[in-house]
Amino acid sequence: MTRKLFVCAVVVALALGVSGCKRPWKRAEPVDTRPQIAVANASAKAVLVIDGITIGPAGAFDGKEATVRVSKGTHVIEILESGRLIYTETVTLADDITRTITIR
Repeated sequence: MTRKLFVCAVVVALALGVSGCKRPWKRAEPVDTRPQIAVANASAKAVLVIDGITIGPAGAFDGKEATVRVSKGTHVIEILESGRLIYTETVTLADDITRTITIR
């Protein structure tokens, strides 16, 4: 009887030991490959408009601190200053592209 008890204890200990082992795993982080738009040399009054949608102060998207992510495809980019159009361009962007608009 003692031998049976010993064998059962060993089997239980092995089962608990094996079940406590973790398999190695790696978390898959999603990668955002959408194109980005940045604006360089924008004045404090400049406003970024993409496809007719006002995005915000153009200077906030300088490419260093922030960019605007857009879907791939064709977009109309406009920069307004005090309500006046100072820049417009139609661009076609692919994934993993950063397009920097430089205001002169």
